[in-house]
Amino acid sequence: MKLWIIILSVLTSLTACRKAYEVTGEDLSEYGWDYYAAGNYVESRRWFIESVEERPGYSDGWNGAGWSLGKLDSVSESISYYRTGLYVTHTDDTVYAEILAGMTFAFHALGQWDSCLVRGEEILYRDSSWVFSRERDITYQTIYVTLASAAFNQGHFDRSLEYIRHLEPAFNPDLSTQEGIGSLADKIETLNLLYR
Repeated sequence: MKLWIIILSVLTSLTACRKAYEVTGEDLSEYGWDYYAAGNYVESRRWFIESVEERPGYSDGWNGAGWSLGKLDSVSESISYYRTGLYVTHTDDTVYAEILAGMTFAFHALGQWDSCLVRGEEILYRDSSWVFSRERDITYQTIYVTLASAAFNQGHFDRSLEYIRHLEPAFNPDLSTQEGIGSLADKIETLNLLYR
């Protein structure tokens, strides 16, 4: 009987010493990324927004909110989250490049070609083999195709071809002809399907 009393006393004292765990902005952001990975962008957005409300200086919360909003076709709203994220993120931080990538895609979706090109080129300048840590199939290759599309939409076919040649160096259409320009458009479309 004494043994049971001792065991009960030890168990009671162990459970009484437990500290309450306080959820941080970082925790909320990680919950958001879990929902993002599962394809539940409404819930991921909610967690990211809670994250930045809890800790406004935590850049990955702003980053995740931007990516989630982009997936929900709230592209203009995503840009405002990315801008705040850039403001609170150190340029050496991995999240900084992820925010730039999100902005590249958002500006492209809005047809803001110059802004798309500036952000995308900045990523490639920083890291020519960039890969999105949260969605590994979004890479520097996706950035190159997006930049090629933006330049093409501006009518800068030579510049567009330069971006494509980073992916397919042997590709060499005659851009002085409509057939060559059509071939470039087809190549962008093909690579867009491959690298999205």
